[in-house]
Amino acid sequence: MRVGVSYSHRRARYLGLDPIASFAKVAAMGFSPLRISTYWNEVASEGYGALDALVSAAERAEAKVVLTVGMKAMRWPEFFVPSAISPSERPERLLEFVSSTVRRYRGSRALEAWQVENEPRNRSGPVRALVPMRLLREEMALVRELDSRPRIINAFFHFADPLDWLSQPWPWKPASSDIIPLLGSDDVFGVDVYPFAPFTLGMVRWQSRARTNWPAKAGRLRSAAYSVGAEAWVVEAQAEPWPPGSFEPEDMTRVFEGIRAAGFATVLLWGCEYWLERDAEGDPRWLSQANTILQSAGSV
Repeated sequence: MRVGVSYSHRRARYLGLDPIASFAKVAAMGFSPLRISTYWNEVASEGYGALDALVSAAERAEAKVVLTVGMKAMRWPEFFVPSAISPSERPERLLEFVSSTVRRYRGSRALEAWQVENEPRNRSGPVRALVPMRLLREEMALVRELDSRPRIINAFFHFADPLDWLSQPWPWKPASSDIIPLLGSDDVFGVDVYPFAPFTLGMVRWQSRARTNWPAKAGRLRSAAYSVGAEAWVVEAQAEPWPPGSFEPEDMTRVFEGIRAAGFATVLLWGCEYWLERDAEGDPRWLSQANTILQSAGSV
């Protein structure tokens, strides 16, 4: 079983960490694949320098990389569209951005797969928006035209109503029903597993937990991907608190064991920036627990 991480250099920087050194540290531990994001607004203002450094670090560590491309990327505010781009020109400019990114990194020996958008059919961000299906299809086709590596599309799952309902396309239907038909035989359906999640409706807020049968439901999503010839990975396995105080290091293992029971062969843990920040502050429990999971999976 492969155990990797999802890593945001922006999040690492926000937490006061050196973004490249932190990434190199998790790569050196043996986590693979390593999922990183291309942030459109960052590239527009600063160029590809930060991403170049991450890909080079992965190559040195002989780790595999999953690179997300599109207008959505990991972490809040979800959408990273340059402010200078108007809504009318967004589709054309987006495809130009995707094309330039794929062309830049398709020669890397670290690159294993492209993730097209991030949770494109889950409502998220300040205005709870979706990536339109027409545009998602065009991005998928463009990536396939430029490179033969697998394409990943992912979706968020809490495995309990009503949080899943609120994140889905309207009229309410599972995001998977939009995504799985877009996948080819060498593509991947990415399942994002968050059994511990906050729920907010107006002034009401509480901590929600997935139903106890969530591993069986996750397994059915894996089977649905297999039915069209695609693979299924967990590209985000909850491994940090959301919100703070809602999740302990031992819960990381509970989530991981549920994913293993569901039959997934590749899982990427979410929250490594938090583990490193806690470790720097003298709390090594999170990093230690993640390493225990890695060792138990036989990844190194």
